[in-house]
Amino acid sequence: MWVQVRRLDQREFPDTIIGWAEVLVDVLQRMPYSIVAEMLRLEDLDGTLMRDLADANATTRHGIAWGVFNDVVKGWLEGMSLTDLASVTVRGDASGKNGRGSGNPLPKIIGLTEQILVFGMTRIAGGLAVLVTSAVAREGDLGWQLSLSAARALEQLSMGFRAGAGDGASLLWWRFGGLRYRRLAHLAARVLPPPRTCSQPTSTHENGPGARARRCSTPNSSWTPSG
Repeated sequence: MWVQVRRLDQREFPDTIIGWAEVLVDVLQRMPYSIVAEMLRLEDLDGTLMRDLADANATTRHGIAWGVFNDVVKGWLEGMSLTDLASVTVRGDASGKNGRGSGNPLPKIIGLTEQILVFGMTRIAGGLAVLVTSAVAREGDLGWQLSLSAARALEQLSMGFRAGAGDGASLLWWRFGGLRYRRLAHLAARVLPPPRTCSQPTSTHENGPGARARRCSTPNSSWTPSG
């Protein structure tokens, strides 16, 4: 993974969680198939529009499958419903077929999101964050620097996959507001967004999750999860 990560251009380092997610998918796409197959349960993609990724002999068609995978990742982080994700992932006519019986796409997308996104991509995202931040600190020949916003988004990437929350506001609701259902967290973020100071560090010393929790729970804060 490091071989591909070190090829990144720091001028393209994003400052959003979804931006880093796209970087991660691109890194995975360029990695050897055998390694990716050890990191993700690609067999879970069988029966979906990404099924070619479950076939080591279908490498010429992997590019299209990775494109669908990227769309699924983006939809997951943006709070897309499971039915709509199924339309992207399994087949185009998933709308109105949201039952859990045999032949319906919902059971497939539930299992896929749990195994591939919540479990697999959460771990890999953590690895990307470690590699990039370590390179910034130790690989002087790369000359990498991370802006505060890019570092914050990268730090939030792993938890963003776990929560299905691709922006700081919905992730705050998921973490501190008790809304462990991602769709509710996204809705709350739109209805009652936290002030920028809750999700934005003012210095590199305030760039950890504990610091964010303190900023949003101090007596001087104008925002609380209950509104």
